Amino acid sequence: MKTTHEQAPRRLSIDEASALRWILDAEDLPGRRELRAQVDSVQALSDPINPCDLRLFVSGLPPAAGADGHLKPSALVVGARGEAIGFIDLWVTNGYLPFMEYSWFVEMPTEYPSIDRLRQVDPKTGREPLRPRSGDIQER
Repeated sequence: MKTTHEQAPRRLSIDEASALRWILDAEDLPGRRELRAQVDSVQALSDPINPCDLRLFVSGLPPAAGADGHLKPSALVVGARGEAIGFIDLWVTNGYLPFMEYSWFVEMPTEYPSIDRLRQVDPKTGREPLRPRSGDIQER
């Protein structure tokens, strides 16, 4: 297995980029438009132990003004029956997207979920799902 130092940065997968956009659209934070613009140019390195922990690198774009901090948790991930199976955290540092992490409750994921598996979370509890946003796909 390659170490982080041996990996070459790569473009985000479709589900990784979609999750990142979904989170940025759900958050009410300064600089959201600039952060969203970074998604198309971001390069990623996966953690060698957990491939869903991503170091993100943005170059050639200005930082988002006023955006900074750990948005925790940014999205709840649900399984096929609607049960909570994990969450995705996103960090913003000095106006750039440096890290995105998909944490799990039972089984370690090997790839990011599609956005129909993402739900907003209650900012007070960090885990309890709020009603899905309009446009979220509902499982039947």
